[in-house]
Amino acid sequence: MEQAGLRDLLDDIDAPVTFLVPTNDAFEVLEASPGGSDLLNDDARLRELLERHIIGGRVLTDDLFADEKRKTIGGDVLAVDPEKETIEGAIVLAPDVEDGNGVVHAIDRVLLP
Repeated sequence: MEQAGLRDLLDDIDAPVTFLVPTNDAFEVLEASPGGSDLLNDDARLRELLERHIIGGRVLTDDLFADEKRKTIGGDVLAVDPEKETIEGAIVLAPDVEDGNGVVHAIDRVLLP
């Protein structure tokens, strides 16, 4: 978050957010994929990628899967499958972790554009 220039977002208690946080394993898979290392080392591209994992407001699991689409702070619209309870095909492994100004949902993959 710091490398991508998003640290202030984490510290702003007046701006609640929901983070879809890929596991370390998910980032390792991305890094090992073609171009993955380049993506993670390009601050601008990394910022775009991370913004794709942040939803404005505090969204707990019950509401997270209430709609078929979720707009991110980066402007992307993520596909939600309420029946399977997935986001862009990602499975929520650890839901509703309250942290500072937001809610964290650990997911099993990086949400690539």
